[in-house]
Amino acid sequence: MFDVAFLDKAAYWVNLAYIASVCLTVATSVVVVFISQQRAAVRGTDVERVQKEAEARIAVANQQSAESNQRAAVLNAQAAQAQAQAAAAALAEAKIRKENLQLAADLEHERNLRLQREQTGAQQPSAQQTPAQQPSAPQTGAQQPPAQPTPAAAEPQNPQPSAEPRVLTAQQEESLLSGVRQFPQKHVTIIELGDSEAGALARQIASVLEKAGWQVFLSPVGALVPPQYGVICTHNGGDAAASALIAGLRSENIIVYDRTEAVDQFQIIVGLKPL
Repeated sequence: MFDVAFLDKAAYWVNLAYIASVCLTVATSVVVVFISQQRAAVRGTDVERVQKEAEARIAVANQQSAESNQRAAVLNAQAAQAQAQAAAAALAEAKIRKENLQLAADLEHERNLRLQREQTGAQQPSAQQTPAQQPSAPQTGAQQPPAQPTPAAAEPQNPQPSAEPRVLTAQQEESLLSGVRQFPQKHVTIIELGDSEAGALARQIASVLEKAGWQVFLSPVGALVPPQYGVICTHNGGDAAASALIAGLRSENIIVYDRTEAVDQFQIIVGLKPL
């Protein structure tokens, strides 16, 4: 049999332990609830931060996509422009080839005329000596008109080619400059061949025109097929600036071929030195 006092003490400590355990459970529950709330709040803050970062990334991605679309549109426009320029260049190349064939025919015709003039000039002395060997005709009261020169003896429009390279002196450049200075802002394209003599003359003409205020576009090419000789000027009819330049070059003993046709702008081909 247990002692009553011992049982009372045991019941007291059991109740005290029970109460302590209940209090501990309640306190633990409160701590658990508080921690859960704080954890939920932290998670909510993290979710909001992640959402804001995601929205910022989406906005940046949309902006980059818009910029990429804009760059693609610009590139497409540049590609279309490049294709148009390539088509125009191909058309201009075909036109230049056609002009080259025509210029070759003109040059051959010019050579034939030059040979005819040289042959006629060689025959003129013998023709002039023939009247001196024949008896003179009797004088009449009416005065005979002077003999007219034949067309073959007329002065050619271009000078005869020489063995010296075509180079403009400082005085010739100044003379040419004074003739074209009255046409500022004139647009002209100069075709520069890879030949040293023709290329130097092309650059010299371009320098003079730039000093006169012309808008000069120098287009270097290796060679033309078939080969072109002399300075070929192609321009619209009634172009006073082109006429002034052609007259100035011819006055400086440079062979110039003048061609008039419908073109976008004045074009000069500085070909090889005529043979």
